[in-house]
Amino acid sequence: MKRRIKVIEVFPDEGSVERLLYLILKELNERLNSRKLRGFNEIEFGNYHAFPGKIFTQ
Repeated sequence: MKRRIKVIEVFPDEGSVERLLYLILKELNERLNSRKLRGFNEIEFGNYHAFPGKIFTQ
């Protein structure tokens, strides 16, 4: 963010800085949401066991 703001250097008002930051963070969020995390399917569907072979009872 600092790199982009430094290139622009002059903002007419505070709202323009907020809009720029919003767009930067929106782009970052979209990139992170589209990532595939290895092993996440097992966790999501309950097939993942943190301690394989150990059975915990209450």
